[in-house]
Amino acid sequence: MLSQRATVILLLAASAVACERTAVPVGPASRADFSTQSLDGRIAFASTRNGSYKIFVMGEDGSGVTQLTPPATYSDNDPVWSPDGMRIAFTSTRDGPYFDIWLMNADGSGVTRLTDSRPFLTSSSPAWSAGAAWCGDRIAFHSNRGMGNDIYVMNADGTGVTQLTDAPGSDVTPTWAPACDRLAFVTNRDGNYEIYVMNPDGTGVTRLTTNTAVDQDPAWSPDGSRIAFASRRDGNSEIYVMSADGTGETRLTNDPGRDGTPAWSPDGSRIVFTSDRAGRDDIYVMDSDGSNVSRLTDGSTGGSYPAWFAPAPPPPP
Repeated sequence: MLSQRATVILLLAASAVACERTAVPVGPASRADFSTQSLDGRIAFASTRNGSYKIFVMGEDGSGVTQLTPPATYSDNDPVWSPDGMRIAFTSTRDGPYFDIWLMNADGSGVTRLTDSRPFLTSSSPAWSAGAAWCGDRIAFHSNRGMGNDIYVMNADGTGVTQLTDAPGSDVTPTWAPACDRLAFVTNRDGNYEIYVMNPDGTGVTRLTTNTAVDQDPAWSPDGSRIAFASRRDGNSEIYVMSADGTGETRLTNDPGRDGTPAWSPDGSRIVFTSDRAGRDDIYVMDSDGSNVSRLTDGSTGGSYPAWFAPAPPPPP
């Protein structure tokens, strides 16, 4: 799965990605109670345990794994929670070979498509604005619908699609700051994939990382002060953290396996991530300083693209 996201970033000009495998029953009996209280600490993720990528949820300790999208040959990927925890946006190839962004209720019901499926068109990496009640219920994503791969934003019902970036190269994997005042994203507009930030309207683009290796997968801490990310700068994909202005880069993981796709716990004390250090992609968690690493998914079933549910932050003063 890490290699899949790397392929999206490195070869995104062509099309989209694909598959994985295992078995959890789906149906009314397997649906959990998705009240806001029961969602606290829940982690959505993708797994191929049933033959192709599907969306699952589990507790923050790896317990209570529940499959949300049904077994099928198409791929469901990249889940992201709505700020109230009642919905999940994700990418899927269920209407064809190319990824579109879809929306479902947090129990897997009510699936609807948000982006238009067209030949050779890919829309991926949905990112939900953190504080829908006070900064708009919006989803950022990247798409090749224009002349290249760019960042777009739309309302959470799929309307009002607006292009934010229009520069040479590929702009991909946007993520909202908790205050909704900035978007971090990855771009190779300066010749190498680095992490940048911009205002929600696409202005004020600022480069944060400068390295000859690929930097990717940015993830804001809940208080907006730090950004976790993955980088190959030390010869292997590892998890790093930096201040939101790009200073103070610190390496958190150090393993021969590939580590990537970090996501923060709601209180900012832990980071969940994907790693193939045990031979296949699994989901791990560690303290935010890189200590106390533990595996959450069974190595025989795997998992990737973790998204930790965090309630929307309060409005700014």
